[in-house]
This record gives sequence, C-alpha cells and structure tokens, in this order.
Amino acid sequence: MQEFIFSNDFYKSIELMVYTSGHEKCEPLHAYGPAVRSSFMFHYIHRGKGIYQVHDRTFHLEAGDMFLMIPGQRIFYQADENDPWEYSWIGLQGIKAEEYVKRSGLYETLVCSLEADSPITGIFERLQSALHQDNADLLFNACAWEFVYQLASLLPRQQKPAALTPDEYTEMILTYVEQNYERSITVQEIADHLALDRSYVHRIFKKRMNMSVKEYILSLRMADASSYLIHTDLPVSDIARSVGYDDVLYFSRLFRKKKGRSPSEYRKQKQQELADNAVLPDVTPARKTVPDKAEKKQASDQEAADKA
Repeated sequence: MQEFIFSNDFYKSIELMVYTSGHEKCEPLHAYGPAVRSSFMFHYIHRGKGIYQVHDRTFHLEAGDMFLMIPGQRIFYQADENDPWEYSWIGLQGIKAEEYVKRSGLYETLVCSLEADSPITGIFERLQSALHQDNADLLFNACAWEFVYQLASLLPRQQKPAALTPDEYTEMILTYVEQNYERSITVQEIADHLALDRSYVHRIFKKRMNMSVKEYILSLRMADASSYLIHTDLPVSDIARSVGYDDVLYFSRLFRKKKGRSPSEYRKQKQQELADNAVLPDVTPARKTVPDKAEKKQASDQEAADKA
C-alpha cells in the first residue's frame, strides 16, 4: 500500500486541500469498518470488485466506479473474495470542502462510474506519481481545486424531477418495498427515499392498495416465513432474521396473529401435509399492482349493485 498524508496543523483554516492520497491492491475480503470518516474520501476502483455500505444501503462496485465517504456517515467496504479490488483514494479537508463537494451529484448518489479517460481518473494518476516527489504538497493542493471543479462539471447535481402522479408514486413504493422488505425498513425511510412526506406516502398507498404500507410489508414477510417453515429446516430464529425481524418472540407473535398458530405448529402441520402428498397452497403473494381506472369503476359499480 502506498499512502501520502499531508500534515498541516492549520488545515482547518484552509479553504480546501488534499490531506491524504494513496493506492492499494487489496487481499480477498480485505475490509474497512464499520467506521466513520472525519473527511471527504473518494475511492476510485482500477480493477476488481467489492461492496460499499452506507447505513442500510449496499452498493456492488467494480472497475471504473468511484465512491464517496461523507464525514459522520457510518460506512463499511470490503474487497470481493474472488476478484478483490485495487483502488486509489483522495481525502479532502478544509472549511470549504463540504460546500464544494455538495455542488456535485456524487454527494447524493455516493457512487458513480467514470470513463477511463475522465479528467478525474487523471487526477488520481497524477497524485500517485507524485507521492515521493519534492513539493508534493503543492501538487496536492492544486489537484484539490481541480478535483472539485471536475466533480461539479462532469457530475452536476440533478434538478429535482417533476412531481409524479399518485399512481406512479404508489408503483415506486411497491417496488421499493419488494426490494427491501427482508430488512428493517420503515415508512419514513420510504418517504425519504422518494423525497415525500410520510403521511402522504401512507395516504396514497392506503387509498390505492386498500392496505397500509406496514400491512403490505407484513404480508410479504409472512409469506416468505411460511415458505421457509414448510420447505427448510432452518431454526425459527434464523427465519425471523431472514424476513426482517431480530426479535424472534415478536416475530412469533406476529406470525401467530396472521396464521392462527405458532411458527413451529405451522411447520409441523404443513410438513405433515407435504409428507401425506397433500397439495399445499402457494404461500407467495401475487405482486400487488396499482388498480387502473376501469378496475376502480368496476369495483364501484359492483359495490353499488350489492347495496341496491
């Protein structure tokens, strides 16, 4: 590993500076974290693959990708077992560092892909070649300004998109839930992801799906849990964690309320039915869709006819 750390006791009074830069060819599964950085760190991947985690978000990255670590955010990153990555990094500090980094869309996305001939990749290369040169600190500080300029130019912050219709937002909520329900997610997280108010998310979903977001998450989790209980010998505690519950007792209470029996009782009954060659119901719920206007009108007409 090659690393340069520019020691300057007055960096807190400097507008912007590169205080560290380095290069490393990682061993399989080499990891850093969970930890919190004190400065803006940019890693560019030359070869190989790995994962980068920020809070509950996980990014699978490969050669040509760059990822950003923001001060104060809990992060973890790890090289792939079979194709470990090789990367270079730049660390920025200074009283203007946050202001300038925020001008780039990378501040929000945290990851991006760069062309091999990108000016940004060229900066990483120049810094590595200057690691052991005299007056390297001068080049580092010059590169700091060029780096944030190229970030803002090549990766500008996107304008906030036009508001979508409630049906479009509901479809996005469905997609997000189906991709994340196996971990601990909340309605607030979904609202933050879509840049919407929490009450608005609850209201539009309930109106169109005839169930709350929490109820939909529960239905997906219980369907998965039922399948695991029937078709595997996994302990109930492992199944609970697999569907988003760290507390097995809480999971068991929810399961009993939903299915009318405990997980163990449910497994025993269903596996006995399977052994007796009984036809088991499909416990996987069909993917919910947003009802269209024709479906809504048909349901309304039927309801009116039933009341007549």
